[in-house]
Amino acid sequence: MLAHATSVVFLLGDNLDGEGSALSIPSDFDDVYAPVLAKGVVFHAALGAHDVKPCPVADLDPLADDANAYRWRAPGCDIEFQLSHRDIGFPDGQRYYSVVREAEPEPLVEIFVLDSNTLLIRDGKLGLKREDGAQIAWLERAMNASRARWKLVALHHPPFTAPGRGRLIGGARRDREPGLEAQLGPLLRRHGVDAVIAGRDRLYARIRPRDGIRYFVTGGGGREPLADYDPRARELAAAGKFHHLLLLRATEERLEYYAIDDAGRSRDAGWFAKGSAEDTALPAGALPPP
Repeated sequence: MLAHATSVVFLLGDNLDGEGSALSIPSDFDDVYAPVLAKGVVFHAALGAHDVKPCPVADLDPLADDANAYRWRAPGCDIEFQLSHRDIGFPDGQRYYSVVREAEPEPLVEIFVLDSNTLLIRDGKLGLKREDGAQIAWLERAMNASRARWKLVALHHPPFTAPGRGRLIGGARRDREPGLEAQLGPLLRRHGVDAVIAGRDRLYARIRPRDGIRYFVTGGGGREPLADYDPRARELAAAGKFHHLLLLRATEERLEYYAIDDAGRSRDAGWFAKGSAEDTALPAGALPPP
C-alpha cells in the first residue's frame, strides 16, 4: 500500500481476497475502507496477480486498456467489477492510467499506475514471448507529455526486491525481474522517473538507487504472513519484516518517504532532492507534518 500526503491511497495489487471475486468487494474494500472514504480520502489501485488469476488474456493484439484485455466472461474472472468500482479508483475502468492532483500545466507529482500482469514478468499472463505493446506505448506517450516535477510509477510486481535468505519470497524466487527491468528501465531512465513503488512481496524494502531511480517494495499491508529476506544484501538501503504502509510527501525541493508500521511508528524515513544520488535520513520515528 502506498499512501500519499494529499489524502490519496494507492493499493498495489492483490486488493481482494478470493482471487478478485466480486463477492469480496463489500467485505474487503467497501466495509474496510468506509471510515476513510467518508473523510474524503481518494483511492486508486493497480491490478495484482491474484486479482486476475482466474482471467485468461484476450486473444487481441494490441490488448485493450480496460477489462477487455482479459476474457472477463470466463468462469471466476470478475475483473470488470473491480475496474468499474467507483471507489477502488480505476479511472474510466482503465487497467493502467496516470493521476495528478493539481489541475495545472506543471503539476507537482504525477503517478503512473501499470498493469504489470501483462508485462515481462516470469509468471506473467503473456509469458515472455508476447508483449503488451499498447501499454508500453501509452506509458511512453504519457511520460513524454508529463510536465510534473516528480514522476512516480506504481505497479504490483517489483523490478527489484529484497533478496531472500535461501528461501522463497511471495511464492517464488523474485530477487529481481530482469524482463521487467529490460522492458521498463530504459523508458524510466529516459523520462527521469524518480521512484518505482511495487507491492507483491510481503515485506518492506528500499533498494539503493539505480541510475537515479529509487525502488520501494511495500507489500506488507495485508494480513498474510510476512516474508523473510537477507538483511546483509548489498542492494538493500533499508528493509523490514513488518506490516506497514508507505507514505510519500512531495515538495518542490524534495520527496520524503515514511514506512509506517501498524502501531503508527515510522520504521524508515528519509528524503532526497531532485536528481540527487544520495538520501538524507530523518530521525528515528520521524513522521510527516500534519
